Amino acid sequence: MQLTWSGLFGGIGGIASSLWLVGACGTPASEDVSDAESLGTARQPLCLQQALPRVAAYASSAESARYPASAAIDGNPTSRWSSVYADPQWLVVDLGEVRHISRVVLRWEAAASRHYVLEVSDSADGPWTRIHEDALGNGGNDAINGLDATGRYLRVQSLARTTTFGVSLFEVEAYGDADPTCSAEPPEPSLPCQSEKLVDLTATASSSEGPNYPASEAVDGIIQSGCGAANRWSSAFSDPQWLQVDLGGAAHIDRVVLHWECAASANYEVQVASNAGGPWATVYADAAANGGRDEVTGLNAAGRYVRVLSRARRTAFGNSLYEIEVFGDRSYNCGAGTCVNPGAVNATSLTLHRPDLGARFGTTTAPRGAVRIAQNPVSKKVYVLLGDGSLRELSLTTLTTTPAVAATTILGQLPTGTFLTSVQGLAFGPEGNAYLVANEDHGSTNVGLVLKGTANPTASTWSWSVLARSAEYPDSNSSFDHHWNGVVVSPDGKDVYVASGSRTDHGEVQDAGGAHPGLREVPLTSRIFRLPSSGAGISLPNDESALASYAFARGIRNTFELVFAPDGKLLGVDNGPDADYSEELNWLRSGRHYGFPWRLGAEDNAMQFPGYDPAVDRRLRPGYAGTAYFYNDPAFPPKPAQLVDPIANRGPDADLLRNPQTGAIEDASALGRTLSTFTGHRSPLGVSFDVEGRLCGSLQRGGLMLSFGAAVAATPANGMFPDAGRDLVALELLPAGDSFQIRTTKLVSGFAGPIDSLLIGSKLYVLEYGAASRVYEISLPTPR
Repeated sequence: MQLTWSGLFGGIGGIASSLWLVGACGTPASEDVSDAESLGTARQPLCLQQALPRVAAYASSAESARYPASAAIDGNPTSRWSSVYADPQWLVVDLGEVRHISRVVLRWEAAASRHYVLEVSDSADGPWTRIHEDALGNGGNDAINGLDATGRYLRVQSLARTTTFGVSLFEVEAYGDADPTCSAEPPEPSLPCQSEKLVDLTATASSSEGPNYPASEAVDGIIQSGCGAANRWSSAFSDPQWLQVDLGGAAHIDRVVLHWECAASANYEVQVASNAGGPWATVYADAAANGGRDEVTGLNAAGRYVRVLSRARRTAFGNSLYEIEVFGDRSYNCGAGTCVNPGAVNATSLTLHRPDLGARFGTTTAPRGAVRIAQNPVSKKVYVLLGDGSLRELSLTTLTTTPAVAATTILGQLPTGTFLTSVQGLAFGPEGNAYLVANEDHGSTNVGLVLKGTANPTASTWSWSVLARSAEYPDSNSSFDHHWNGVVVSPDGKDVYVASGSRTDHGEVQDAGGAHPGLREVPLTSRIFRLPSSGAGISLPNDESALASYAFARGIRNTFELVFAPDGKLLGVDNGPDADYSEELNWLRSGRHYGFPWRLGAEDNAMQFPGYDPAVDRRLRPGYAGTAYFYNDPAFPPKPAQLVDPIANRGPDADLLRNPQTGAIEDASALGRTLSTFTGHRSPLGVSFDVEGRLCGSLQRGGLMLSFGAAVAATPANGMFPDAGRDLVALELLPAGDSFQIRTTKLVSGFAGPIDSLLIGSKLYVLEYGAASRVYEISLPTPR
């Protein structure tokens, strides 16, 4: 597999898997979890201080038409508003919407105010609330800091002048946050976490030996000992089995005590989750359990649900627990006021944008072309996937790899004639089964392959088979053949979600030199498919109606990364076209259409409209292959109904946009706006979530996302976005109606082609792509 810039987001499809995946065998997660509890979205965000938009201004008077109120918000340091020669006078600035205001700058002309007040209001007609007063004004530039006010209208009211002339302002600047509900002050440090027995618990289980041994008896407070006593849960006589405890609400968990009956587990994990259906985070594992009383201490986890997952029994009977006790604090974010990171040392050339981060790296990890990194939830081993399909095991100590599974071993177990040209996806199910997403490039056609490695009992080896195979479908023979790439397993392990990218850049005709007249997308492209993990040899024809039972979502361009958030939402990051439209973060739900190619970001694809002229399209940039494929296209297909726009990004980072009218580069958050979702050409991928709640502050329960980077570097001549990516940003999920928005903050920059990430506890492992695939370890802060 040859990976150039065009090949990476064309032939190899796009980039990045975050496979923290620790699965669940319990209640399936619902497809639409808009009402699900999310520990990571409940925080009130801290206020940003950035320039607020000023959409209009009006005043009590103007000396003449030469000095209008609008001159005080035009950004011109030489123009000004000037009033008539009388007291009092006022100037009102309209911020467009109610905003949080933390700073105001007044730039006075010599005719200034000797006594003035600042006031805010949600209405142009008042009432007005005073937020600052200066009875000793002396002109010049007044910077009023430390404000904590909200309002749409900002009024400067002069009660007395410094001269016999009027009052005159060159400029009124307002700073704050577009979100008026933000918190101006950091939260007070939380009280230290308590360790108390949590009571009023309920329990469910995978099975019960009979009505005399229900799950509820494992949380009834009656603790027996020995063999065969009453008041216990006992499962059916098979593996695996689980017992799940509902704490009744989110809690901080620091200790779990298990009281086993003689029919105990020989290999179990303690897991936590925010939702009953997962995703589950393993916080403790014992592969050599011997029954009796197990006390698991030193946990630092948060969640509503605790699950004991037994993978193997010690006896021929089922698994049996007299009691499970959970200790912790009902305040799930206790102790979060103080963050620490003993590993906050930078031993690399990376730039760390916070003092509580650390970084180190290993030597070359693979001969070339590593594309994914993932952890087997059973064996806990970490694997790196190469583009030829081979797997290498990563040492978390040295950050180097050794051969684990050869591609020839996998191919030797597949049907005769199967071959692999680019393997781009790797995921593990909760039982240790491995899933690879591959392609068979036949030159003018492609075949998508989903391979399943069925694990042995210790998940150390796999038996390989074809889970699903697509029909041959026409390639465009261009850099826009994104092929099959992203993959994730549902938290309950029952479904495998796979992304098949587009064969076009933005919906243009790609006829492969006339071989396929008028062809754009086909049923097997631009889709998310959902496949049953229990399937075998599933055939996916290039036919819309025949694919209906497997097609989960449509209208994606290149969703190289699929990931489940802590609250069970299925998310995907999508790489945008070769024009200055934004990249996307989508909340993927069954039956939805995410806009491609009619909507790019949250904007209409201009080429779909009659009379489109690329010569005046300010989104087009030289140096990108797709630029040549923007043209007047009267045959562009009509737009479908009910398209879903991407998640909005509040900034302050990764939120640059191209103004389609002026061609100027603008910072959305600095203008008090959101962007859907990221700066164009950043190529987002490698998303990992803090499922366990191990991280601190705004990172807790949030996401960490890589950006592979723009293909063309910005220069003054080409006018490209200066925000080129190749970095790590934090994604804080913020509630917004029945959906959510994100706050994006840069953490680390200076990577060379980062392609995937894996979060284990408080350590993020970042995989670079290239001839020498290096792994970085980024250490992150945790609560004290």
